[in-house]
Amino acid sequence: MNRLSLQGKVALVTGASGGIGRAIAERLSRDGASVVVNYYPSARQDAEEVVRGIVQSGGKAIAAGADIADSTQMRGQFDLAEMEFGHVDIGHRCAQRCKRETRVHCRHDGRTIR
Repeated sequence: MNRLSLQGKVALVTGASGGIGRAIAERLSRDGASVVVNYYPSARQDAEEVVRGIVQSGGKAIAAGADIADSTQMRGQFDLAEMEFGHVDIGHRCAQRCKRETRVHCRHDGRTIR
């Protein structure tokens, strides 16, 4: 079976400090992507543990805390990802805490991520 290579891609995964989000972040890293591990502010230690595991396995990752229900904080996540890795190719929403639908408009290509 051919595996998709994500070498050179950058993924922002919300809710990546635990559970399914963590598993997705780790899998994206194993497949070659650099990962922004988004976490709700109270889950910082868990997110840092995910980042350590990815880095120890040879991947690239950063932890970035934000409430996904706050569009300003989410725009900041994309800004941080672009500063660290140059761009964002993949956005995966896996956060549990979301009070309302959040949409983020990306400056570089005009797409809206929900």
